[in-house]
Amino acid sequence: MAGTFSWTPTAGQVGTYGINFEVVANYASPPQLADSEFVQIVVAAANLPPVLEEIANQRVGADPLNIDAFVAQPSSFDALATDPNAGDVLTYSTPILIGPNGTSVLPSELGVSVDHAFDAIGRRIGRLMVAPDAGDFGVWQLRVRVDDGKGGSDEQNTFISVGTFTNQSPVFTEPPPAEVFGLPGSEISFPVTAADPDGAHLVTLATAGGSVRGLRSCHCRRQARSPSFSSEVQRRSPSAVPLSD
Repeated sequence: MAGTFSWTPTAGQVGTYGINFEVVANYASPPQLADSEFVQIVVAAANLPPVLEEIANQRVGADPLNIDAFVAQPSSFDALATDPNAGDVLTYSTPILIGPNGTSVLPSELGVSVDHAFDAIGRRIGRLMVAPDAGDFGVWQLRVRVDDGKGGSDEQNTFISVGTFTNQSPVFTEPPPAEVFGLPGSEISFPVTAADPDGAHLVTLATAGGSVRGLRSCHCRRQARSPSFSSEVQRRSPSAVPLSD
């Protein structure tokens, strides 16, 4: 005689369960237990990825009393992520650094390093150190990544301006979504808005990376009474949307 055990646990049934399987000899009078096996079933919660909080763009190497003077001293800022799964240990890293000329370089080229620490309320953070020298003038793009050790991760780009700051980097005020789902034959559209702290400069939005058939480029339009620009993106390329002024 054979049988199949089946059970579909719900999200509210996370935990450890014990089931005792028994074989009873019905030919005996009264029926007698012939054999038994104990099985432990562990219902684990689905792993959800960590989420990085917004990382502000950084200005490094400037004398606060004289923005035209370069000060060669390290600067640090923190990256913080939250994880829906209790107990996950988060690890922060900087996998990509793009220099002012648009080429990818090692993070050590800008003196980038990551230490792990805890904030005032015990949350694990990534403390990023940037140590540029006088030859590193320009705007650098740093990608910050967090991993939960179980396949879940999140990434975010931040721009680091090194040197004098007569011109400041533009910023996304309404960034593109991190992930977009679509159906064949249906248009994918979402807004992307950016602003330039200098106010008078034209902000250019563009897609970069892999191409997608049918993708229409971003066309910027200036918003009334605002130094920011907005664009509707159709059929988004699965890559970053760079920003320049």
